[in-house]
Amino acid sequence: HCIVVHNCETVASSAKKALQNGSNRVELFSQEELSVNWMKHASMPQVRVLSEPEKRVFYKKWKDSELPAISCQDPMARYLGLVRRDVVKVVRKSETAGESVAFRVAY
Repeated sequence: HCIVVHNCETVASSAKKALQNGSNRVELFSQEELSVNWMKHASMPQVRVLSEPEKRVFYKKWKDSELPAISCQDPMARYLGLVRRDVVKVVRKSETAGESVAFRVAY
């Protein structure tokens, strides 16, 4: 997974196509999209992409339709390099429970 940051308003489609050729997945972000590091923001919950073995176990218990979804076009999903059917574990601080764990499936 590769992230490219640009400072242009638009990126030519030929440039996007050239970046997408190859074995790595490339995401283009504008400087504005990454002006805040959301992964380190105080209000951002802990987020982790499940490994392939964890995902297999997870899918034995749950179906995609039973879980909240996250779009692969969501800036955080793009930052994490999510592809369809990836599962993200989200851990939030909770005043009543200490912490709350949720999962989201990329679509």
